[in-house]
Amino acid sequence: MGDPAMTEPTLAQLMGYPANARLLIVHADDVGMCVPFNEATEQAMNMGTVTCGSVMTPCPGFEDAVRRFARRPEFDLGVHLTLTSEWRTYRWGPLTADESPGLVDAEGFFHRRQKAVWANATPQEAEREFRAQIDRAMAHGFKPTHLDNHMGTVTRLPFLEVYFKVAADYRIPPLVARSIPVYPAPPEGLDMARRYGFPILDSVAPVPYFGPVITQWWRMARILKRLPPGVSQMVVHLAPNMRSIRHIVRWHPIGPRAVKDFQIVTSPRFKRLLERLDIRLIGWREVMEFYRNGGAAL
Repeated sequence: MGDPAMTEPTLAQLMGYPANARLLIVHADDVGMCVPFNEATEQAMNMGTVTCGSVMTPCPGFEDAVRRFARRPEFDLGVHLTLTSEWRTYRWGPLTADESPGLVDAEGFFHRRQKAVWANATPQEAEREFRAQIDRAMAHGFKPTHLDNHMGTVTRLPFLEVYFKVAADYRIPPLVARSIPVYPAPPEGLDMARRYGFPILDSVAPVPYFGPVITQWWRMARILKRLPPGVSQMVVHLAPNMRSIRHIVRWHPIGPRAVKDFQIVTSPRFKRLLERLDIRLIGWREVMEFYRNGGAAL
């Protein structure tokens, strides 16, 4: 969300690390969307190379996510605030559908695309839904360490304001970064985050969906080799195999990419590369504790 001068101290420095420290959050997106994503995320988090994830509370896989993650304090999970339902036949809808008609499409689910949300929903409806999703997670035993957003629907200014307001009310840090190549927020985003005192990550490096799967390891390795000093986040999607998710993703490239991501982050090769590059893994819990203890964005 922006690109301020890098003469400012990194988030890692503000958290007490050396200026050259490279800290990495390896983040599993879309936990709770479906059982296979939950299964793969649980395996990867148990191995320690995926440090956290975020759960989608309106989705069909949420109850399975509760069973796997909610009452295990070693798991670092946030809430993946959701206003879209993108798949052709595998759908979900708002928790507040009766009160928020602008969030609902003609089939009774969330809209499939961000532009439809922006055209039909109000910020007030989004706020109501965000609070319901966080409340549902907490009611089922989750203690969210952070908030982020599905498909970038908060990157329009009125929705970004709601995102930050809700995060401040719950005292849960939202994902904000100096550099996010996918779904960039308006320039005002960083200034707003600073006014709230949110911690600002130094970079977010989403693993690309597109391109040959066979080159995925090399692209991920290149991201790690180029990682700047500070706190960065690598976003992955994880699935154990294509058979388990074909009915959901059909031929979308996220399917084979999620399988390959899972194979990479659970491999000894990935762990060895992190060690060789002197990259330290952390989770959002450490960032949340910094925020709640008075750490402020600059």
